[in-house]
Amino acid sequence: MSSTSARFRPLQAGLIASVLVLSSCLTADKNGGGQDQAQDFWSFFQTGELGKGEAPASPYDLDSAQGVPGLLGAGGTPEVFPAIEPEYIPISVNWYSEFGDQIMVHEATDADTGLLETYITKPFRMPMGRAQKVLDLMKYYGEFALTVIEPGAAASTSVPGVGAVEAIVLAGWDIENYGDLRKWPPAAIQPTPVGDRLLITCQADLMYDVEDFINLFMADVPQIEIEAKIIEVNETDELYVGISPNGANPIFGFPDKTFVDSLDYTLPSAATASEALLTVSGIHNGLTFNAVLEAVASLENVSVDSRPKIAVREGGVASIEALEDVPYYGFSGLSGTSSNFNATLSFKEVGIKLYVSPRIVGSKTIALFVEVESSTESGSLVTFVTSSGTLSTPRITKQVAKTTVYLEPGQAVIIGGLTTEKTVETERKVPLLGDIPLVGALFRSNGTRKVRSHTLFYISPRILQGIDRSYDL
Repeated sequence: MSSTSARFRPLQAGLIASVLVLSSCLTADKNGGGQDQAQDFWSFFQTGELGKGEAPASPYDLDSAQGVPGLLGAGGTPEVFPAIEPEYIPISVNWYSEFGDQIMVHEATDADTGLLETYITKPFRMPMGRAQKVLDLMKYYGEFALTVIEPGAAASTSVPGVGAVEAIVLAGWDIENYGDLRKWPPAAIQPTPVGDRLLITCQADLMYDVEDFINLFMADVPQIEIEAKIIEVNETDELYVGISPNGANPIFGFPDKTFVDSLDYTLPSAATASEALLTVSGIHNGLTFNAVLEAVASLENVSVDSRPKIAVREGGVASIEALEDVPYYGFSGLSGTSSNFNATLSFKEVGIKLYVSPRIVGSKTIALFVEVESSTESGSLVTFVTSSGTLSTPRITKQVAKTTVYLEPGQAVIIGGLTTEKTVETERKVPLLGDIPLVGALFRSNGTRKVRSHTLFYISPRILQGIDRSYDL
């Protein structure tokens, strides 16, 4: 450590001496105007000694030929330093991050400029029949020279020049194979075209303009959110009156030595064993009456509030369905002599169907085409009684409403008046005896069932394009 420290001592001493000399020459001012300080400063850089050489008027005079730049030169004349040109460093661009993964990047010499240029080939996916329409727009409104290459033509040996674009329309290029996937191997595979491709080749800098032009007509498709509030109110009003025997005793018991011993029947209502029961019994001249009178009235009110939401692009169709399958018998082969028939079981859809197709008019107005279908089972048309049971065909009532409205953001359309009322009256009685006035009430049962159904649609659309333009509503 001692030898190492001693080795650097002369250098340290020289540096300390130089600093002291500079400090003394910068602080000394013999003439009082800074001239002596400047002269000492100049002589130190020229000769290494103080007080020698000619000094400039001022070391801070940048306009003088003897200004500061001359202090670093050799001799008494200032040197002129050449201007420093900035070095051009090319920036490497990742074209895949700019234009996506499905591109081809190649370099070729431009025939006009003779420079090595980067070319991009990119396929644009489009719906069926849309590629040719976009190409026609590029011909008339695109600010570039367009060359259309027909599919199957000979390959071009030259590359597009400055501002030039080569385009190929591949109609029906995207094909999907559809079939019955529930079977293996899938049977009846049908190749179905589902889209076009527009193949573009141009210089890399021009591809930005081509993408902006195509996105103007293809990428910016507005989306509309359809919010539907469906309110269903079902009211059911029922009244049933019936009669049934009381235990093992018949309803009517006649005295001995009569032609009729007893009369018994059961015509119950919808009441259970603990609802609205009235036991009646009596004896008159040997005739006994022992029965249970049943009567029940019920009122049912059901309200269903559903709020489905669905998004659809402009011009598309959005559908909302709430359905129930009702068994439906189809009768055929009726014979009047043998009373034979054939019955086929199928199912009918009963419920609510809502179809909406929106269009944007201007910038905010939405033209909304709405179709509503409401169906319900309202009774029976044909009934056949067989040894194994009863077959009946339901009566299905359908209501349809169609309208086209123009709505501003925040407005809604209400479709109401879809009201269905169904009344079912049933009567069961003992023949002849049930038709006797007053007394006939003991030989029959009656039932009345009224069903009212109210459906209300509240439809509110909102435009969803980029930032939701209706977010503050």
